[in-house]
Order: sequence, then structure tokens, then C-alpha cells
Amino acid sequence: MTFWIFAVAMSLAATAFVLVPSYLFRRQQALGDRKAENVLIFEERVTDYDTMLGNQEINQEQYESFLLELKRDLLSDAAGLPATDESDAGDYKIGRLPLVFALIVPLFAFIAYSDLGFSWGAINDVALAESLRADSPHDQAAMGDNVEKLAERLKSQPDNHDGWYMLGRSYLNMGRFDDAAAAFAHLLETFTEDHSLFAFYAEALYMAADRVVTPRVAEAIEDTLALNPHDITMLEIKALGSYQRGELREAIGLFQRALAAGAEGERGDLINRAIVGIQEDLGDAPMMAEDPAVSSAPIETTNITQITQTRLATQDVAAVAGRTIKVLVEVADSVSMPANTPVFVFARAVSGPPMPLAVQRMTRADLPTLVTLDESMAMMPGMGLANFDNVQVVARISASGTANAGPDDYQALSDPIDVTTETDVIKLNISKQVKDF
Repeated sequence: MTFWIFAVAMSLAATAFVLVPSYLFRRQQALGDRKAENVLIFEERVTDYDTMLGNQEINQEQYESFLLELKRDLLSDAAGLPATDESDAGDYKIGRLPLVFALIVPLFAFIAYSDLGFSWGAINDVALAESLRADSPHDQAAMGDNVEKLAERLKSQPDNHDGWYMLGRSYLNMGRFDDAAAAFAHLLETFTEDHSLFAFYAEALYMAADRVVTPRVAEAIEDTLALNPHDITMLEIKALGSYQRGELREAIGLFQRALAAGAEGERGDLINRAIVGIQEDLGDAPMMAEDPAVSSAPIETTNITQITQTRLATQDVAAVAGRTIKVLVEVADSVSMPANTPVFVFARAVSGPPMPLAVQRMTRADLPTLVTLDESMAMMPGMGLANFDNVQVVARISASGTANAGPDDYQALSDPIDVTTETDVIKLNISKQVKDF
């Protein structure tokens, strides 16, 4: 409703742009005509007085008296011109043509831009975009409806670039990664040099491939890095792909490039830990990320399974392989979320980087369920249950569909857990929103 009020206000303003200048012009024209008429009458009367003086019908004193009175009348008329008079009202009327245009402007706008007319976009698209921004993240039904409406409108609006971008971002937030990739691919047909769009496209493909760097994902990453060689996220994903393939020295070099590109703080700390973990797997002495000897080392393809077995052979196997956490995840009846809402259960270090040490993903429909977290679920070498003794378990229903916490997500937290000792089943009942912690 707010947008319709705004539209009406803008139509009235457009009409005023037509009518007000027309009114002022005709009024000024009328005033100018009246001034000219008064001057002409003045000149005619002066001529008459000159003739009467020449014919000695009046003397010089009378002539000067008449002339002074005539001048006063002219000045008086000139001073009173701005004030309208009933007799002059017709001079200030607006012409028919401006009135016609004043009516056509809002009528044309309504026919052109409303859904009842040609539906060229504008106000309805703005209203839909505002609805998407206003949707509560945990109201998946409302968000899904609005996203579907946007997708339907965009079928007839291939050049609505803002709409396609919003659609792609919405699909990413909802976890519909294939659809997000398709939306960004559409934009890339026009914006062939936009680095950020390539990055979103590559990220969507990567997530759609279940975080595996497939040939298609690798191609998208290379296209992004060709436009911006310092994209930290692309370098990290490419490094993880190298690690997945067993190309460990290449993974180290890529992680180092990410650090050199500006990764710092917790993000930089995670990358440094990953580098040290891979170096330990290779049997190299740990070195700083900026050491050129690492980045210039030849790329080797190594079997990750063999590396893991070698590493376990040099450690306390029971301490590493035996580090498991069993978690019974329940949800309170007061939590109303769609059955397909993603649920993340993960362990994180009590004192350390926030990256999950082990994680499992499920949906709201799977709860209650018993989850087992172990070392095999580490997302990065050197960042698993084997590397931290005190952890906390989190069970989170993600309203946005992503692993990052949002204020409207629901979650439950465990007390600190010492994983060096055998623990009982951890019970977590999800009942509170993140913003209430």
C-alpha cells in the first residue's frame, strides 16, 4: 500500500509539472498584455493633451496638472497588476492542451507499469523486492513464495538485472544452489567482466556440488581469478580442491596466496593451521606461510588415505580415532519450522578458531535423532577433534539455510566437553533463538 501512495504522489507531482508552468505562463502573458494596454492608453492621452495645449484649449498649468494625474494613474495600475480581478479571471485560465496532458501522464503511467496494463516493472518490482527484504529469515514459506513470484516475473524481464541479482542471492540464502548458479549465469551473459558475479556463480556451483571442486567448479574459479587473482574465497576453495585430489603442495601454495591477498585475523589463523597440518602430512618441517620455498615447490599428487595412515601411525591412535561425541538432538514443540529446514550439528573448539571441527547436516524432519561426531568429519587438516581437547557442541536450525548463524536461527549449546576422556551422550534440546542467547 505504501508504494501505491508513493505512486499517486509522484503522479500528482508530474501533473503539477505540467499545470503549474502553464498557469504561470498564461498569467504572466495576461499581465504583460495588460501592461502594454495601459502604456498605449497613456501615450494616446498624452497625445490628446498635447493637441489641446497646441490649440490653446488648455493652458500650460492645466496641461501639467492633467499630465501629472495621468502618470499617477499609470503607476497605480502598474502597482495593482498582480492582484487578480473578476474581470481578468479569464486571462489566467489554463489552456485545454495542458489539461489533457495533465490527465494523460498519470493514466499512461498506470497503464504502462501496473499489472493491469503492460506491466513494465517499476512499482510492482520494487514492492516485491521490499517484501523479500522484509521477510523474516525463519519464515521459509513467505520467503519461498516471494522468491517464486520474483522468478515468475523475471521470465518476461530478461534485462531486469537488479531482479536477477536479487533472485540469485535469495536462492543462495535458501540453499537452492543450482537455481542460484542459473540466475548468476544469466547475468554473466551480459556482465562478462564482473568479478563479483563470477565469484557468486563459482560459489553456487561449489555448494551445489556438495563442496567438491568438480571440473565445472574449477573452470568457474579460474574465470574468477582471471578477473581478480586476489579473490581470497576462490583461492581457498581452489586450495581445498587441490587437497581433495591429494595435490598437497599445490594446496599449500594456494593457501599462501590467500594469506598474501589479505586473509587475516581468524581467517588467516585458520589458513595457517591448514598449511601446518598439510606440511605435517608431507613430513615437512613447519614453515611460515610466506616462505617462498613452499610456494615454489613442485606439485605432487599424493594419496590422502596413505597420508592419513602415516600420520596416525606416529600418533596415539586411540587418542585420535577414539575421539567421538554422541549427541541426542531434540527440538521443542514451540519451535515452528518447515520440515525441510536445514539443521547443523557440529563441534567447535572452546578456545580457538570458530571453524567446525566436525559437522553433520540434516533437516528439521529428522529430529529427534542421535548424531555421532568424529575425527573423519574434519573440514580441514589440523582442524579436527584430534587437535583440540576442549570443545562445545552446537545444534542449530538454520532459518536462512546456511551454516552461518543468524539472529532468527534456533539453537542449543552444550557445556564445554573434554574429548580426551570418554563422555556420555550429550543431550541438546533446541528451543531458543540465537538472538536470545
